Amino acid sequence: MDPSLLAWVHLVAAAVLVGGGAVVGFAVVPYARGLPELERAALLEGVGRRLRPLSWVCLVVLFGTGLSALAERGLPVAVVFRPEEAGGPFGRALAWKLLLFWILVLLQAVQDLVLAPLARRLVREAYAAPPDARAERLGRAERVRRWSGWVHRSVALAGLGVLYFAAVLARS
Repeated sequence: MDPSLLAWVHLVAAAVLVGGGAVVGFAVVPYARGLPELERAALLEGVGRRLRPLSWVCLVVLFGTGLSALAERGLPVAVVFRPEEAGGPFGRALAWKLLLFWILVLLQAVQDLVLAPLARRLVREAYAAPPDARAERLGRAERVRRWSGWVHRSVALAGLGVLYFAAVLARS
């Protein structure tokens, strides 16, 4: 693949992933807190349903284009597992970028596979429960959603860190 096209695809995937995480974590989740419970749940579920597949596609594209970019530099794929072998400032920046990337992947998985389904289940259970039990269950759902908001913000911050080290790598 042409190196410029490779870099462009990598940058677009990074922009979509980090931008989406930032919008959800810093705008959608705080806005949703002011909505009535059912509207909030519907908004967050709808945004997640749209953004989740796009985020995972971006992560796969980033990993693939990242490997290709390393190969373009003449580095073996194994450098992903031992970035220090790249040597010098490049190797250190690569190690930090990869660490933050895998933290981002882990946080995204926790969000998509644990927190989001749990919040949905708790809201559904709350509205199926008798009215006297509803408030306690909605409170549990709210605590899960707060954690979810922090995870989204952490994904965005890890993504910004990845972008910083990408800039360091580009200058190395």
